[in-house]
Amino acid sequence: MVFICRYLNNILSRKHPARPVPELTKYLDAIDQMVNNLVTPTVADMKHIDRKLKYCRDPGSHEKYSLILLFLQI
Repeated sequence: MVFICRYLNNILSRKHPARPVPELTKYLDAIDQMVNNLVTPTVADMKHIDRKLKYCRDPGSHEKYSLILLFLQI
């Protein structure tokens, strides 16, 4: 966060900025709105995401798990 503030102060302190200040303000407002609209995932969402990530890391583990479940049902 410190780097962003320093960067913005540097941009705004220039005599001839690459982008006009109102345009930068518009972009910052858009970023602020996106951050405010973020929804924190629920525990169930996180479990689902974790399961998908585990599968991406080791796709073969899903097959092993399916075989174990099949074996347990027999």
